[in-house]
Amino acid sequence: MVCRVARFSLAGVVFALLLAGEAAFADEVRYLAWDPQQGTALVQSAAGRQWVATGGSVPGFGQVISINETHLVLERFLTEAERAELVSNGAIPHLADQIEVLRWDLHFHGIAVRPNGNP
Repeated sequence: MVCRVARFSLAGVVFALLLAGEAAFADEVRYLAWDPQQGTALVQSAAGRQWVATGGSVPGFGQVISINETHLVLERFLTEAERAELVSNGAIPHLADQIEVLRWDLHFHGIAVRPNGNP
């Protein structure tokens, strides 16, 4: 009986960790793997795992501009509301963000966002 309770508790903890792991991707993207033959990258975001190629898109993060074995680059165009918010905060509005995502297994973490282009 004790073993069943322990197994049940362990299963509950594992299940809770899996749910928490999915929630961790709510506002981030990870570059998990590269397929050099296909020229594609495996990414994980709130939308789940997906293989993307140059020109494809990652929901919520933008279009894939380039992929290599160490990082991928995404470009996300700002909405008019986001640009208006920048202006209201005294910043110079730009057209798009360029997001560089380092491959997770090589770098463990890292996303760099750079403004790309002016109106």
